[in-house]
Amino acid sequence: MSDSPQISGFQVRPVVVPLNPPLRTASGVMAKAPLVLVDISTNAGVTGSAYIFTYTPCGPAGRGRSAQEPAAAA
Repeated sequence: MSDSPQISGFQVRPVVVPLNPPLRTASGVMAKAPLVLVDISTNAGVTGSAYIFTYTPCGPAGRGRSAQEPAAAA
């Protein structure tokens, strides 16, 4: 048996965050940032958090679903 922490759960949430001021790039102005928020918990009570920046609003929904699919299979 290992004393190393084990992943006990995770949560994936797609969100769209307003940017103030908007991000201006060569391709245009981005007033909102589509993100995927990820939280991973361990049996030791430690939770790690991360985010993924996507460039299109349709990105987070697909990325959120694909990130959750392995959990359903586990």
